[in-house]
Amino acid sequence: MESDNVVTVLQHCQVSPPPGTTSEKSLPLTFFDLRMVDSSAKHLFFFECTSISKNHFLESSIPSLKHSLSLSLKYYHPFAGNLIFPPNSGKTEIRYLERDSALLIFAESSSDFIHLTGKQTRNTTEFLSFLPQLPPESMSHDTLVVPISSFQATLFPDAGICAGLHLRHAIGDGNSVVKSFFKTWASITKAGGDATFLSGEFVPYYDRTQLRDPEGLEFETIIWNDLGKTKEEWSQTHHLKPNNKFRATFVISHATAQQLKKLVLCRYPFPSHISTFTVTCGYVWSCLAKARAACGKDDNEMVRFDTKMD
Repeated sequence: MESDNVVTVLQHCQVSPPPGTTSEKSLPLTFFDLRMVDSSAKHLFFFECTSISKNHFLESSIPSLKHSLSLSLKYYHPFAGNLIFPPNSGKTEIRYLERDSALLIFAESSSDFIHLTGKQTRNTTEFLSFLPQLPPESMSHDTLVVPISSFQATLFPDAGICAGLHLRHAIGDGNSVVKSFFKTWASITKAGGDATFLSGEFVPYYDRTQLRDPEGLEFETIIWNDLGKTKEEWSQTHHLKPNNKFRATFVISHATAQQLKKLVLCRYPFPSHISTFTVTCGYVWSCLAKARAACGKDDNEMVRFDTKMD
């Protein structure tokens, strides 16, 4: 059963680092970033909190999240900046200027929190309302200016909060976004300030000179040719749209994983060790192949199993 997905926007705001804490800076894209420049990263985090009311969210949570995001952007200023695409053959870069800001949306949802956080099959369209759209691109002196990030906090009264992040993938991978930025924002929110962050966590390192690109601008041109689209065309590809995809969570217990390992080792005694990750991927791949066959797909068709990692 699908959740009645009704979301009401309570507030739009632009959040900048505290005044005077961050100077104007530019970061060139490395060859790692350029490979990811054609995609965006979307993250949803659901936090159960049955005691949170709308009044508490409006009077306490919203001011706290604004303040902590501002302090977080003091260290992660590129998240408040823009991707800059100069005309002709200019190099693409991440640029932060004073007063640049990140979009932060606060909303309220009447959806079923338990349904959304369950393991059953759900249409991915049900989650789109909790992800903020990226702000539109603009042109400045023939230069394409592309906002990098947007954030959304959605209240489920007396149930919990969903934090949504929508980012240009060139800003970082899952490790830098989730393990670094989001943990920073969470720790500063919890502490009410950034003193704990400075004493207990690492400060981001932005020196790109450690990564050498012997091909220089020529390599960037190759990347754009490989993507098969112009910078202007690429900028229009990151709008959230409904689709016919579904998501579900399947849990493989430790005991089941051990049984799968024994089954594999009985048939293939070498190597003597098989990781849980390997045997899980093999099992999932086998199930997908059987499902394709049940849907009438060609059994002899070549299939691939890809995994994403940071």
